[in-house]
Amino acid sequence: MIVVRGLLLLFLLFLSYSVLGYIVEILFCSIDNKKVVLNRGFLLGPYLPIYGVGAILITFLLYRYRNDLVALFVMGAVLCSIIEYFTSLIMEKIFKIRWWDYSHMQFNLNGRICLFNSCMFGLGGIVIMKIINPFYMRILDGLSNFWIIIIGSILGVVFFSDVVISIVTLIQLKLNSNMFISKDATEEVKRIIRQTLSKKTFFVSRILNAFPKITLINNEQLKEFNDFIEHIRRERKKEKRKKERK
Repeated sequence: MIVVRGLLLLFLLFLSYSVLGYIVEILFCSIDNKKVVLNRGFLLGPYLPIYGVGAILITFLLYRYRNDLVALFVMGAVLCSIIEYFTSLIMEKIFKIRWWDYSHMQFNLNGRICLFNSCMFGLGGIVIMKIINPFYMRILDGLSNFWIIIIGSILGVVFFSDVVISIVTLIQLKLNSNMFISKDATEEVKRIIRQTLSKKTFFVSRILNAFPKITLINNEQLKEFNDFIEHIRRERKKEKRKKERK
């Protein structure tokens, strides 16, 4: 039970920072583009796993530097920049698409990372270690094993279903960089994935059949994902009724 609780707490920490990273990213992108930008990352739900991974690594690898703000800032910036650079490189090699591009930013490296973002990562590392983690862990420590398992299991099903759906859809679409106007194809790719899934591909039907009773109505952070799934389910029921009438 201790091991299960530990793993679920780790996952909840990862998912929480993924959601927080999504919120921060859309705020910065909206300011930078002077318009509201909501579609970041290729997953359907409101989370960016790269931020979750970065926060987890900062939490464990930089714990010894938690009282040295300078070291925490520098090492947090370096660590997260390395993660961002190689995530961009690997995803581009796999999907043949540039997911984000900082070529327009000063002091960038191959458009994959830039000095401004690195500094923000450094500040983020300080905020994570000194403010968010202590507050968040107090909340989680107050939850019983029962609620940790329930919450972690439900969110785990939603998240990993999203990952599988999105990756399989990307592979099926066979996208390439020539399909997009800008190098940063994140927003356009997410839009294409949504359009494709709204046509009820085989894999979406498979997921809906496997998890017919998935509901997250009371979870505001994942309401967008839930609404999308419910929309597809309603459309499938309508088509089924039409076929039965015929």
